[in-house]
Amino acid sequence: MIDCHSHLCDEEFDEDRKAVVEFSLGNGVSHIVVASTSSADAAKVIEACSALGGLYPAMGVHPCFCLDNLDIVEATVMDHRKSLVAIGEVGLREPQKRDTQG
Repeated sequence: MIDCHSHLCDEEFDEDRKAVVEFSLGNGVSHIVVASTSSADAAKVIEACSALGGLYPAMGVHPCFCLDNLDIVEATVMDHRKSLVAIGEVGLREPQKRDTQG
């Protein structure tokens, strides 16, 4: 089984990312695609996928972040294009401005 869309580089997995991956791989998941959502986590996705077996990177920018530093994501895609398995989180809706009111 392939998990075709995960966010294992989100902060909530910082403490137990390795354990979550090991549990998944030990319970029938063979591949986990990890999607970046912004320029801020593009490098983190590449690093995690390089460090942990079974993880495969997908680069993209969620529509909520599409106005943020696209050049960083583009550079990451170009630098790592041979290891990427997908372009994801691109969205088909119009760019959204984040709610800064909380």
